[in-house]
Amino acid sequence: MISLLALTVLIIASMGYGLLGLRLIRCPDAPSWAENYGRAYALGVGTLGWIVFWFGITGFIQTWILFGVLLPGILSFWFLRKNFILPSFSNFGRISGMLVMILMVT
Repeated sequence: MISLLALTVLIIASMGYGLLGLRLIRCPDAPSWAENYGRAYALGVGTLGWIVFWFGITGFIQTWILFGVLLPGILSFWFLRKNFILPSFSNFGRISGMLVMILMVT
């Protein structure tokens, strides 16, 4: 259960860093909500990876340092989340719905 919580926190922090990065470079919104999610997550994972890499390579990874690195990402997700549009699941077909369910389970 703790691994699910840690994964959720890492994903939220990655999305937050990505949203912050997209806002800083003034990137326009993508035509679809999925592209916005994808761009924010990809940029956030890269940013978070670079930040954590330097602490890890020097051997300074501690719980409080990791919390301090993740906190700005979580806060930026919290304050910039109004840019996210929740998708309408009524537009999904049966195959798309099944794929989403399979991805959520795995």
